[in-house]
Amino acid sequence: MKILKLKKIILPFSSVFIVLCILFIFSITPTATTTTTRYEKIQESRMGYEGRAVQAGIEGVQLPKNILKGNKDSIDKSLLKKDRFIDNQLLKNGEKIIKAEFVTYEEFINTSSADLETYIDKDRIVFVAVVQYPNGFDHPRLGLIENAEVTSYYDAETGEVIGNGVKSLNKDFKIKRPESQLDFEE
Repeated sequence: MKILKLKKIILPFSSVFIVLCILFIFSITPTATTTTTRYEKIQESRMGYEGRAVQAGIEGVQLPKNILKGNKDSIDKSLLKKDRFIDNQLLKNGEKIIKAEFVTYEEFINTSSADLETYIDKDRIVFVAVVQYPNGFDHPRLGLIENAEVTSYYDAETGEVIGNGVKSLNKDFKIKRPESQLDFEE
């Protein structure tokens, strides 16, 4: 008799316990998680730009449309040659090519700290070159940047420079400005 009473009490509680456990497991298990890439986050932040401009009383504001359309499926493969972009003859002072590759613009943005250029479609093929200059890089405006790393990216189809970035690999970042630039600071 006692066993029968225990079964009547334990059975409903165990059923509820099992259902609660299943619900808990499903609530903490990620379902079809979608990770937002850096490219997508930048694009999302731009989406409300026109609306915010109108709210601020600025009319006629439009974001530039993609001028360089995606070409990853249609680009002429003969254009995808690294020697179109890298002249090894210029590397004479200990420079070292760290990376030289063709990627989509979205892949480049997702793996770099470069600013997003809004006129380039995410499926556009770009050539990315990263070159280290242990003896310094002579930047046209900043002067000599010691132990520099230069990242340049080009449109693979047209060969035009899209952008570049220079950083010093030294912890104590130093720039040696040319004397001609120092004259203007007085």
